[in-house]
Amino acid sequence: MQHKSKVYLVSTIYASSDLHTSENLADIAEKEIDKIKSDLGSDVIAIITDNAANMPKMRNILKEKRGLIEYGCAANQINLVAKNLVTAQIVTRVSEVAQLFRNCHQPMS
Repeated sequence: MQHKSKVYLVSTIYASSDLHTSENLADIAEKEIDKIKSDLGSDVIAIITDNAANMPKMRNILKEKRGLIEYGCAANQINLVAKNLVTAQIVTRVSEVAQLFRNCHQPMS
């Protein structure tokens, strides 16, 4: 049986006043996942984050505890690579590709 689902951005979390440890961010995400279940009656099956140093561990915590599909944002990764490029022409082209991912990217299941 193939599971068909739609992708929604339900919320974002402003966590600038919180500690940005992987464990703390996983706790914040779990509370939000529980809120989505109670408020909307929907299960969260995947999580996408930026590629900051603390995010892979946070995603792994959620994967182990909740069985979530997890991955870093492709557009964010391309933007990080683009910052290290030196020629303006290459930066412009990579930025165009990153914008394409950001505007058209759909998770594959």
